[in-house]
Amino acid sequence: MGGYTTGGSEPSNDIRIDYEGGANIIYLGKAAAGAITASPNWQIQKFIYSNNNLTGISYADGVDIFIKVWDDRASYAYP
Repeated sequence: MGGYTTGGSEPSNDIRIDYEGGANIIYLGKAAAGAITASPNWQIQKFIYSNNNLTGISYADGVDIFIKVWDDRASYAYP
């Protein structure tokens, strides 16, 4: 899985993006600045594309609160 980190529009946020090209999936993670990727401090969304169209957006395990681990993003359910 590839990815990169960037500071969010607010200096107190970290954002991670992971694009899985073969699967047409993008993971977007947000956490407070300085959060490590193995800590349960992340909000994670999954975006699914098909034929260059966005076909689905969902949160890890269906929750939009900051309790997920970025390193585990692919193992969560995205209902």
